Amino acid sequence: MAYELQTLERALDLLGYLAVDQPMRLVDLSRSAGVNQTSVLRTLRVLERHGFVRRSASGAEYFLGAGLIELGQSAATGIDMLAVVRPWTTELSRSLGMTIHVGMLHDGAITVIAKLDPPDTRVRYSALGTRMPLHATAAGKASLALRQPSRAELDELVSPMAPYTPFTITNLDELTTSIGDALARGYSLELEEYNVGFGCVGTAFTLDDEIYTVSMSGPMAPDEEMLVRGNLLRSSAEEFITHYGGAIRGLTSPVAPPRGRPSVD
Repeated sequence: MAYELQTLERALDLLGYLAVDQPMRLVDLSRSAGVNQTSVLRTLRVLERHGFVRRSASGAEYFLGAGLIELGQSAATGIDMLAVVRPWTTELSRSLGMTIHVGMLHDGAITVIAKLDPPDTRVRYSALGTRMPLHATAAGKASLALRQPSRAELDELVSPMAPYTPFTITNLDELTTSIGDALARGYSLELEEYNVGFGCVGTAFTLDDEIYTVSMSGPMAPDEEMLVRGNLLRSSAEEFITHYGGAIRGLTSPVAPPRGRPSVD
């Protein structure tokens, strides 16, 4: 039994490595897993038979397979929150012409569980299953504002703070301020911190002890326009939360005072 569990853990590890950096060669996967290439190859062959990984035309590199998309879609349809938020987020995307990401806080990142695009979408850096960093995205910062971790907890959650663009916040004090502002405003801001040329506003709420996020992405705009987008998202979120009563608590619900400095907008 211990061997089977070890093999399963190895398979999950390999999928995790590919999720972060694909394609990868056998030797790189072996090095990352700390396991000999023969054992890794045996595991990859099983994953390939089930469609969870695929090889390049040359056979030298490995990618995640389409079988994971099917699993992801099945998992997404099993989350009741999707059914709850889809009418709201669909209308939000249609009326404002913005891309909406619905995310779920899981294992130190925001996993995209739904993406709604307007007809002329320009947000192509995300898809179902994309894992968004907490410190560099509006969704991530909104989840942190709702959670309100202590400084030590925050440091543990976001370290290391990778610089995705020249504008990414990589300083804990600056991140704490940004989170405090999000809590005071009722929405978070991301200004070209994850992808240059794009800005995002986000909010978060809890249901059944899980933290979900809704973020609105589009081409970067002047600060005043970004604040307008944020206020529209906040008002829309307030209506959504009010409609569902006390079952959902969000950034717009009564919460403790923010730890960061007050908002200035």
